[in-house]
Amino acid sequence: MSKIYRAMEIFCKAVNVICMAAIAVMMLAVFADVVMRFIFSRPISGVTELAQCCWMVMTLSFGVVIMENANTMVDIFVNKMHPQAKRIVILFVDVVAIAYCFVIGYRTILKSISSANANIMYVMLGLKEWPVMLLFACSFLIAGIATILVTITEWQSNTIACREYKLNGKAAKTEGA
Repeated sequence: MSKIYRAMEIFCKAVNVICMAAIAVMMLAVFADVVMRFIFSRPISGVTELAQCCWMVMTLSFGVVIMENANTMVDIFVNKMHPQAKRIVILFVDVVAIAYCFVIGYRTILKSISSANANIMYVMLGLKEWPVMLLFACSFLIAGIATILVTITEWQSNTIACREYKLNGKAAKTEGA
């Protein structure tokens, strides 16, 4: 189990670098398009499609967020709960998140297949749509797997109610269990 967890962690950290590059490209492209559109009245063709592709690449960071427990949680109610109740609520939220990730991943794979069959393209970029959609689906599947690994690890070590959540760059530890 720890080898799988470690492999996922290394993979997610590598993907983090790709996501940082994607957000930089998206920000520069949108900024350049805004300048060209409003100052020179000449928008840049394909920036919207490029921004959409970059956003889909950035969703790969979901796995990194989950693996590092950097996701935020509305804990105004959870912090007031008994540790066992908190543990059950967090487990329920994790199960819902896992189901959501796999449903979105599955539906996006179906969309990718139909896009490949219909030969849909990003016209301005000259790219086929299906690889980008498949990458988007993989990001949700990776997030689902990461959530499963984190949940199992925390449940086995009885620390599921002691997660640390990062709020505004600072760690805020929930108490219990």
